[in-house]
Amino acid sequence: MNMNKKALILVAFGTADINALRGICNIFEVIKERHYNTFLSFTANYVRKNLKDLYEKEKNQINREIPNEVFEAKGLIHILGECFDSDFYDLRIQPLFIFHGKEYEGIKSTVEQISQIKDKDSFRRRIILGRPLLGTNLSKKYYREDLMEVVEALGDDVYLAKSKNACLVYVGHGNDNYASSSYAEMEYYMRKRYGDMIFFGNIKGFPFAEDLPKRIKEKNFSRIILKPFMLVAGGHAVKDIFGEKESIKALLKEEGLDIYEINRGLAEENKIINIFIKRIEELLSGGEF
Repeated sequence: MNMNKKALILVAFGTADINALRGICNIFEVIKERHYNTFLSFTANYVRKNLKDLYEKEKNQINREIPNEVFEAKGLIHILGECFDSDFYDLRIQPLFIFHGKEYEGIKSTVEQISQIKDKDSFRRRIILGRPLLGTNLSKKYYREDLMEVVEALGDDVYLAKSKNACLVYVGHGNDNYASSSYAEMEYYMRKRYGDMIFFGNIKGFPFAEDLPKRIKEKNFSRIILKPFMLVAGGHAVKDIFGEKESIKALLKEEGLDIYEINRGLAEENKIINIFIKRIEELLSGGEF
């Protein structure tokens, strides 16, 4: 029995939008090249089903830049079961999430419960959960250090907005978990670092997207760079942010604001990818999170 046999599992909500998968694929491919026993999990059942169906119907037309593991992604419990059967005793899980919201809480609960399962010799596996992009208050590392890394990584967006004499508007998914306030804290530190031309709004939860037009006009901006604050620019970006009706874009256009769209997920940005790679290397090397 090799108690040090280690596996890494990358966990994302996922998306059935093939184009939006590029960011997750970038992270997965880089890590897989460095660490042989790397697995990919999508938490959304419908995403896994849709991807599998899509692959079966259109596998000859699908962009071959998307690795097969994406279309074959399984749920976390399924992968953990396979790792147990393959005698992995040291399991590290890196969430590809923005913040410590409901998805992260779900993974944390799963890890806590499965960690109690013993093998036939009464040994438990070591399972360690890593940090989301904006950190977590459960970490030994102060969450604000993680947050500030992201602030620095987004500097190119700010410089683009300034070059166009525009404000920069990020729209996240958010949720009704109290930790959705992480977005408000991001706005605070982005403004402290770059100026008050940065705004955050969420599709769900605080800061509220419906408040954006008033807040932007109060600062006398008429031009906007609109960008998802999401790891993947999938269905929510297409419909809820950039859709022609009942979207954040439509809400802002009604106020006569000029909009420049950047429909790209954060996981497509090299600097964000590098942050995740750094987190993963820390998680694998020291077991600290």
